[in-house]
Amino acid sequence: MSDRLIRARCKSCGGEMNYRPDKPNALTCDSCGATEVLKVGSDQVVERDFREALKTGSAPKGMGVETHDFKCKGCGATTMTDASVSSIECSFCGTPIVKPDTYAQNLIQPTGLVPFKVDKRQAQQAFGDWLGQGWFLPSDLSKIAKLSKLDGVYVPYWTFDAKTHSHWTADAGYYYYVEVEYTDAQGQKQKRQERRVRWVPVSGQYHDFFDDVLIPASTGVKIENARKIEPFTLKELVNFEPKYLLGWRSEAYAVDPETGFSRAEKIMDEAIRDACAKMIPGDTYRDLNVNTRKYDITFKHILLPVWIAAYKYGEKTFQVLVNGQTGKIGGEKPISWIKVALTVLVVIVVVVVAYMVFKKP
Repeated sequence: MSDRLIRARCKSCGGEMNYRPDKPNALTCDSCGATEVLKVGSDQVVERDFREALKTGSAPKGMGVETHDFKCKGCGATTMTDASVSSIECSFCGTPIVKPDTYAQNLIQPTGLVPFKVDKRQAQQAFGDWLGQGWFLPSDLSKIAKLSKLDGVYVPYWTFDAKTHSHWTADAGYYYYVEVEYTDAQGQKQKRQERRVRWVPVSGQYHDFFDDVLIPASTGVKIENARKIEPFTLKELVNFEPKYLLGWRSEAYAVDPETGFSRAEKIMDEAIRDACAKMIPGDTYRDLNVNTRKYDITFKHILLPVWIAAYKYGEKTFQVLVNGQTGKIGGEKPISWIKVALTVLVVIVVVVVAYMVFKKP
């Protein structure tokens, strides 16, 4: 792989050393097969105080290696490669990039990463199988699997922890029924039960702890696609070691910590609101108001393994992701509107025929 982030030479033959998913916790020489064991630890994968790190800039910076930065004008992703590389093709959208930018050394260094477990062959197989699933897909779509380029990329993420204390108020509704009279279509007096609601003001307290709320820090990976390949097993995070990146690309984060936490807050607030709603007594509720204080907020910058394919069908580019840890796949597919139209036509014909059959005396 010519556009790898860093390079290391084999001590035996001078060949290129790479990290391979089939030989975890070791580097393997492409030429002679010699291996170099990597020291594995997770003691550096720690949470940092969010407010303090942002205020003082105390978090370590950079990737520990000299890199070239390629910012894609198509999707906005910034891919980091070895400093000797002068051009690449964007892994996220396929756009050629020929001008590297100066690497921003003020970026926060990753705390840890999850090494690749799924190799390229497995990812390619999953990609091909996935492209063939679905009735409304174009008939020739499965051929794309053989033509598409798959790149293994370490994608940046933030994780956030927070303790929360919430005070909520609402009106709890209790159903009751009353008997009312009405006049039917024939002018006859009838009686029926009608449901009413008795509203009672209520309030309460709710405490929670959010652990490792995961937020993609990428602009190249579409958020809706990233969510499709979750979860990642973060218990397998190891200390950040540049040698794990041998043979792989890595993306620089484009979502800053403040923006990342803002997105994490929305996830927390939604979960808190749902939890408070479940605490409200009665049969229904209205005017739920939740005030939350978040404290002891911590964060991590981590890299997670993702196989990425950007393929074109017609004039549109589609993105497919494969979780490099679990093999879970998700992404975008084109739709054959001819098949959709034919299906709709068949349904209409079936409905008409059924109507004609059951209409007969």
